[in-house]
Amino acid sequence: MPTFATTPRFRRDLKALSAEQRARFEKTVREEFGPDVDALRWRPGLRVKRVQGVPKVFEMTWVPDGRAPWEFGAPIRDVLQHVIWRRIGTHDIFTDTCIVRGTTSSTWGRPSRAASSRAGEHWGDTAVITVCVP
Repeated sequence: MPTFATTPRFRRDLKALSAEQRARFEKTVREEFGPDVDALRWRPGLRVKRVQGVPKVFEMTWVPDGRAPWEFGAPIRDVLQHVIWRRIGTHDIFTDTCIVRGTTSSTWGRPSRAASSRAGEHWGDTAVITVCVP
């Protein structure tokens, strides 16, 4: 079984889940995800995939609308994989931490309502790109 660590954000998200949701997540990790990490092969039902636009971060589906982004960390014990859980919740966890960046600017910031609604459009010679970091 791999070793696990959590971010403060994950711990806050986990507390917000119901007892039933937490139990389902823990069962999925213990019976499916953990063995898959050991084998580095993902069963289709977990829908493990990379998070677009965020290098080295993956997501795992633990119930139909349950997502848990994670990444590999440096091994703590020899020969064991180490997983760092970043967030947990519904698919909404991918939309509440977005930032907007104009391609001709090097500044990053939280999106305004107007900027968020125009993501993917062009403002003059500046393309607006929205990146969500789980």
